[in-house]
Amino acid sequence: MRCNPNPFQDTQVATIRDTNNELHSIFHRYGRRPVFVFACGLQILSQVLSAVAWSYPVYCISILLSGILGYTNYNIFYVLVSEITDHKWRNFITSASSFGFSIGFCSLSLISYLFRPWRMYMGVLAFIGAIIYIPCCWYFPESCRWLAQKGRSDEALKYLQVIARVNKRATVLNDKLKEKGTYVIAKNNITSTGMTESMRVLFRSRITTRFVTCMFGWAITSSLYLFISMYTTDFSKDRYINIFLGGLVEIPSTILGFIFLKYLGRPRTAALLMVLCGISTIILPMISEQLSSASTAIAFIRKACSLAVFNAWYLISSEVMPTLQRSASMSASGFAGRVGALGVPYFMYLRKYSYLAPEMTMGVTAIISGMLGIMLIPETLGVDLPDTVKEAADNKRFYRLNIFKTFSKQNASKDKEHDQEHSEHEHIPMI
Repeated sequence: MRCNPNPFQDTQVATIRDTNNELHSIFHRYGRRPVFVFACGLQILSQVLSAVAWSYPVYCISILLSGILGYTNYNIFYVLVSEITDHKWRNFITSASSFGFSIGFCSLSLISYLFRPWRMYMGVLAFIGAIIYIPCCWYFPESCRWLAQKGRSDEALKYLQVIARVNKRATVLNDKLKEKGTYVIAKNNITSTGMTESMRVLFRSRITTRFVTCMFGWAITSSLYLFISMYTTDFSKDRYINIFLGGLVEIPSTILGFIFLKYLGRPRTAALLMVLCGISTIILPMISEQLSSASTAIAFIRKACSLAVFNAWYLISSEVMPTLQRSASMSASGFAGRVGALGVPYFMYLRKYSYLAPEMTMGVTAIISGMLGIMLIPETLGVDLPDTVKEAADNKRFYRLNIFKTFSKQNASKDKEHDQEHSEHEHIPMI
């Protein structure tokens, strides 16, 4: 991993200023691991509080905290996985992690069926969360890439050695440390960036269009997912079976998304799945009730596409942004997704004017989002994560209207020139 002493050198943003009086991005100020551990503990406490809530306002506050902290952990996990995984395995690891989400989705129907009283239900969820979170907190590592960008090269090397030892590549790491003086890490030369500064970079640089497109994609995808998950009963009339089947279909959809992301690339996968999801959303209410098999099949396709495209946007958002702005970008995109989800209940009021209006609205916006994605998002398949704004902006592998375009591998000569240019700095190879 190559770290530039000045990650904003090719933007119009001024030199990073002291951000003590600004709203800091806690991801960048404290790192991935401390925030994850803190959020895990607080989420368990909020779930316990919801189980023993003595008033409705207390219950609402505890549920709100649990939802916020749960999303925070999910976001941190994706950022960490993308930063410690080689580009050859990033798609596999992020897609495989979605199985946990699907299994948890399915288990909700069983837990709610077995534990009908709501206090018992919330207590069981808190207990299960504690069993899962405590080992995760113990073994959750810090991001080597984040440590490197902060100039904490000794700590980055320590985690690299642990990763290499677990993967039985300690010899490879030692050989590269001795023989290859590349992948620059400048010691103590990076100033912490707060959320305000990160947003200024994202909105005043050459990657602004990509950032805004990701936010729009998240907003539409989240609204589609919530709309499909909460406002349809196309799988079954029984609510427990409906939720279970809704989660079960996400398992093959994750596999489908992995295959598409591997062979079609990121923008083409997002565009294809968004268009399929939009078309199926439009035509599903038009199918006669007598064609129940066709209706169920299209409902499964729509549900599968809605989750698979979620994984695509997660991967895209992490791969097109530089390291110091990555978590801020994903947080902002996640915020856009929640704003989109908040609008879903209001879309249902459109049924007063037309029965097909909500589906038509959601379907058309999904198709538009897919088209914008393939036009404005560069291909990141087989490309290393960018560490600086310059590296992110230099990726111009756009499909535009030519969806059959192919791209060559990364330009190794440029990487070599970059390494030689900063050879006077301390070197740590990221394998």
